[in-house]
Amino acid sequence: MYANELLLFLSASVSGLQSTLDICHRCGLNNSIVFNYAKYVCLKIGLNWHRQTSQMCLGTRKLEWVTGVKYLGIVFNSGHALKVNQLHTEEILCFL
Repeated sequence: MYANELLLFLSASVSGLQSTLDICHRCGLNNSIVFNYAKYVCLKIGLNWHRQTSQMCLGTRKLEWVTGVKYLGIVFNSGHALKVNQLHTEEILCFL
């Protein structure tokens, strides 16, 4: 089994996010779930989004902190609040 389309792990703290990632890793090991590590990144949202942040790991793999991520054709960006790139959203809506 592969875990390719898990979208969000929300946490109010970096330590809480790492705890969630640890639980996912253990669950994956126990249930023969293979993670596609190349698809997993971290995105910061909140007042301190621009500050240096601890490294997050899924098992022994370090996850990259990014300032934007594209999911299902929609671009989400870091900032004080979650930002959605409107240009890409309008393009998607035109084709629906």
